[in-house]
Amino acid sequence: MDTCLFCNSARVATYSLSGSEISFCNNCKTSGVSHPPSESEISDFYQGFSFQTDFSKYELVATPEMRAWMEGFALRDDAKMLDVGGGGGFFAKAFEEFGLGESTYIDLDSGACEFAKNQVGLERVICDSVENGGKYFQGQKFDFIYCRHVVEHLVNPSHLIMQCAELLTHEGVFIVQCPSGLSKEGLLYPRYWFKFLRKTKVSNDWSWPRSFIFSLTDKHGWGLDPIRHLWAISGDGIKSLFKNQNKYVVNVKGASLADPVYSPYWHPRGCFERVTAKFAKIFCRRFKVGMHLVVEIRKNKNL
Repeated sequence: MDTCLFCNSARVATYSLSGSEISFCNNCKTSGVSHPPSESEISDFYQGFSFQTDFSKYELVATPEMRAWMEGFALRDDAKMLDVGGGGGFFAKAFEEFGLGESTYIDLDSGACEFAKNQVGLERVICDSVENGGKYFQGQKFDFIYCRHVVEHLVNPSHLIMQCAELLTHEGVFIVQCPSGLSKEGLLYPRYWFKFLRKTKVSNDWSWPRSFIFSLTDKHGWGLDPIRHLWAISGDGIKSLFKNQNKYVVNVKGASLADPVYSPYWHPRGCFERVTAKFAKIFCRRFKVGMHLVVEIRKNKNL
């Protein structure tokens, strides 16, 4: 047994996936690799990966739905945004073009940073980790912090989450988005479900029926894909990080793969997925089991 990074309860090894042992926390129901890869292993894995996108993708982000979402936070005039691990920088760009304020973009990928600066036209681009942000931010706080599909890649996601929360202004909002470890929305999309089902079967030498039954349990951990995705995080897991303090208020929800704000780049394939997407948005909104885990963190205004 080992200790859960999120709630400090005991984790139990449950199955194997792509050569990694996966442990499950019965308390907060977060899954993750039992033995995280070393920095050199992660570096070797990503060696040769190149950042790829083009500016035409920006129009998928700069939408009326995205504007309404950002404006819905009722930020102060000339707000400051921090885009953490921002990829192409399209969300930071949209924030500025919507007239909400100025953005600061930070990412470890030098190719992404170069694209965000030279192609997207962002002025405040930092090629480094948030852990080293102090020397760049110089005490600055942010009204809107967006960390989209970053934490599941990290050996210690709780550290990044807490660091970003500390960068909030008193009225600010921090949005963490990642795969929802307990989601079953993938059942509605066979091309996604079978992908994870096949990996589970091969990794454990299980039968198809056993693999399928296991995939219906919480222990399956939606989105796990070592060495790329090291965690399948639950809402209770992130809430547990803030459980013993009252400095922050944490709200959790699920969002469908078909949600235009949380999945701006996704498009259904064929008639079946178009119909499925409409059903999925209604289903996930009602039962909060979408593929995306969306966490809203604010400072406690009563303090």
